[in-house]
Amino acid sequence: MDGAPQWVSIARVSNLAEVGYFADLLAGEEIESLVHQRDDFDAVHERWQRTFVLQVPESDVSRAAAVIESEVSQADAGNENFDLDSQPFQQADSESNPQAATTAPWKPIVLLLLVGGLTYSVTHAPRIVPAAPRENPGAAALGQALSDFKAGLQGQKYEEAFLPAVAPGTIEHWMKNDHYPNDEAYLVAIADAMHEEYKAIVDAGFLLQIDDPDLPDGWQFMSKMTVPEYRKYAQLRVDALNHGLRDIPPDRVRFHTCWGSYHGPHKYDIALRDIVDIILKVNANTISIEAANPRHEHEWRVWEEVKLPAGKVLVPGVVGHATDIVEHPQAIADRLVRYAKIVGRENVMAGTDCGLGPRVGSAQICWAKFEAMAEGARLATRELWGR
Repeated sequence: MDGAPQWVSIARVSNLAEVGYFADLLAGEEIESLVHQRDDFDAVHERWQRTFVLQVPESDVSRAAAVIESEVSQADAGNENFDLDSQPFQQADSESNPQAATTAPWKPIVLLLLVGGLTYSVTHAPRIVPAAPRENPGAAALGQALSDFKAGLQGQKYEEAFLPAVAPGTIEHWMKNDHYPNDEAYLVAIADAMHEEYKAIVDAGFLLQIDDPDLPDGWQFMSKMTVPEYRKYAQLRVDALNHGLRDIPPDRVRFHTCWGSYHGPHKYDIALRDIVDIILKVNANTISIEAANPRHEHEWRVWEEVKLPAGKVLVPGVVGHATDIVEHPQAIADRLVRYAKIVGRENVMAGTDCGLGPRVGSAQICWAKFEAMAEGARLATRELWGR
């Protein structure tokens, strides 16, 4: 189209919050920008890595490059005491933890500046400049949503109704921090805000489902971390979630986690066995885990080595979002029976790998998968219970 700007890629960043930070910087200089997600194969670490590409109009390339280069130079100049390790989880604020208020707010990322054909890397960039505390502004909207849901259930036949809410770690993953001095303090603030939502859902009589896809999927963004380092990262976020779930009975909570719903190779997903013990620390009696797709179906074997804690129910995914093929009910039943023979028939429920709606070809496919899941559960019940 005549007059439309020609967009040029100027930077690639491994963390969405950080690319948002740079986009904000450019906006302050009245430079427009666009952000695109992409997945690239990291040959050095032999896995796929998700990155975000920042684009600006061709006419603003030089000015935008100068803004970003200046910011990165200032960041590296003050980064002598950079420490990757997280501190033990606690409620961090300037009174209970004075050090947290003075710790330099850094987080490791990789920034590639793509200027004039020259590509070079900077291994550290600034976290977000503090501005204001995080609060939950959605109390009125939540109350209305709960009322609407109750009204919609009137006259319907159902066994149990649930509402989903997002875990602090997944919220943190996609929202920039513009106030708190470190990840721990930010996670505590998110957990405190979300506690109100979690409790309101349970108090309304619904089962609370915590969605936390980024607990395993965050590994895709942390290609420089070792597994022990990532376990620390994941544990901090589970601790934050449990802080948000305080005073909520575990039997009213279902925890869902997966490796992200994007359609990609997933060849280098972190293994379930590397984080399963951390997942089981969530204060939820029901655990829903992706288990039907070709990358993770084999991980039923993990439960031969890891004992499901007493009182917990396992909800393996038996239909998935990775394909439009509708799973056969017998295949679904076989998956359920396999798990039941390991963890006990009374401790297994059928579930999906992740949300199906926007990720399969049509609503008809989605409902067909649900119908197949119900029929598969009936077949498994007949085999396991004789009814």
